[in-house]
Amino acid sequence: MTPETQMIQNTNNKKRSRRGFTLIEIMMTMTISSFITIGLTSFSIILARDFYWSANKSQITTDVRLFTAELSQEVRSSNAAYIYDSFNSADRDAVQDRAGNNESGDCLVLV
Repeated sequence: MTPETQMIQNTNNKKRSRRGFTLIEIMMTMTISSFITIGLTSFSIILARDFYWSANKSQITTDVRLFTAELSQEVRSSNAAYIYDSFNSADRDAVQDRAGNNESGDCLVLV
């Protein structure tokens, strides 16, 4: 092989090695990347929403436990407890307005 032929071959090899990606390869890569990005984004949104819901539920549970503990303490320290049908003062002005055993009402009075 002559030096000129070898130089032409080296030039052709360099051109081949310097080739970039085709348009189809780039479009396929972008499409796949877009699907992955959309999937990760929607997963992150769902994860954030579930975390927010879980944190709120935990806070509500804590508040209910605290309220129950305070109410228990107040009931233990009271001398008497009366249950009435409503908060209206006309509905709780007489002894017969008090709820009896196994009856429920909306107003609890601790004395």
